[in-house]
Amino acid sequence: MRRRKDRGQTETPIRRFSWSALNDSRRATGIPTVVTEELARNPDSFGGLNNHLVPTTSRGEKVDLCAPVSDTFTCDVAIFRLLTDNDFGRYRVDSRPLETFYNSAGSSRPYSLETFLGFYPTPEFSMEPAYTHFRFHYDHALHNSVMCCNTWPPGSLEHQPTLDVEYRITPNLMAGMNAETRTRQYVAQTNTVSVGGYSIVGAQFGYKIRNAGVATDFLLSGRDLGNKPCVAFTEPDPDGNSYHPAPHREMFGGVQVRF
Repeated sequence: MRRRKDRGQTETPIRRFSWSALNDSRRATGIPTVVTEELARNPDSFGGLNNHLVPTTSRGEKVDLCAPVSDTFTCDVAIFRLLTDNDFGRYRVDSRPLETFYNSAGSSRPYSLETFLGFYPTPEFSMEPAYTHFRFHYDHALHNSVMCCNTWPPGSLEHQPTLDVEYRITPNLMAGMNAETRTRQYVAQTNTVSVGGYSIVGAQFGYKIRNAGVATDFLLSGRDLGNKPCVAFTEPDPDGNSYHPAPHREMFGGVQVRF
C-alpha cells in the first residue's frame, strides 16, 4: 500500500469513499497453467480430468476510504469480505501415496482490514506505516477424512505490519529504512503444526547526478539485513518439503540513466 508523496508538489485534501461488489465463478480448467496440471491429476486413474472437482464460487464486497487529511498526513482504510464455496483442498490415496490430489474441500469466509498512514512533516522526511489484519478461516474443510471447522488454511497470515521511513539528506542523496513483521503460519487445515512469525529490517540509499542534460540515478538497497532464518510459506506436503525458507540477506543495486 505504498503511497509516497512526490517532493515539491502541493496536494489538495480529497476524501473519497467507495464500495464495490465482486462476483467470481471458476472451474478447474480456468486455473493458470502452472496449477492446471496439478488440478487435472485424476485420483482414480492416470490421465484425464479430476471429476471430483466442482466449480469454486466466490462473492464479496470491498469498502475503501481514502482521506488525505492535509499536506502532511494521509490515511487509507480498506475492508473486504469474500464468501467462497467449494474451496480447494488436498488429500492422498493409499494406492498412490506419493502424489497429492485436490478436491472441493469446503467453504471459507475470509475478511481483511488494511490500513495505511502517511506522515510528511517536512519535504525531506516521510514515514509510512501500514497494517493488514487477515482473518481467513474455513467454515468447514475436509482434510485426510477429518472434518476441520473454523481453522486457518495453510500459509495464511493473521497480522502483517510494515514501516517505511525515508530522509532526503541533500537534494541528491536519500537514505531510508524499512521493516516488516509476519505472524505464524499453519502447515495444514488441522492447525496442529505451525511455524513462528518473524520480523526483518532493510535499508535503501539513493543518489542522483545531473550533468549536461543527463540524469543518472544510483540505488542500493538491502532486505533482511540481520540475515535471520525464516520460513516464507508452509503447505501440507508430507512426502516433500512443507516448510519453504525465505531468502537470506538480499542486496540490490541499480543505475538509471535518462537523457
